Amino acid sequence: MDNYEKRLSGERAEDAYEIQIVSRTNQTIPIEIRATAIEYEGRRADMAVIRDITAHKKFEEALKLSEQNFHNSLNGSPMGILITDIDLKLCM
Repeated sequence: MDNYEKRLSGERAEDAYEIQIVSRTNQTIPIEIRATAIEYEGRRADMAVIRDITAHKKFEEALKLSEQNFHNSLNGSPMGILITDIDLKLCM
């Protein structure tokens, strides 16, 4: 509401941000809002695009978990690991 009110009053406000809403079935849904102030029928108005980012958030969490598992595997390995390029030169 704060960003909405700022845009309508002409103040500077964030134009892209994420929030969570609660559905009628009491489910929490992460959304992204991209909004801007416009003029509509001679009056200031707020035009917004609201997008459900549930799948994006699940992907981010899965990627974070995968990276954590990869680092844990490397750090917990009893063997040494070398990373080389195609010519077998060490990559640092």
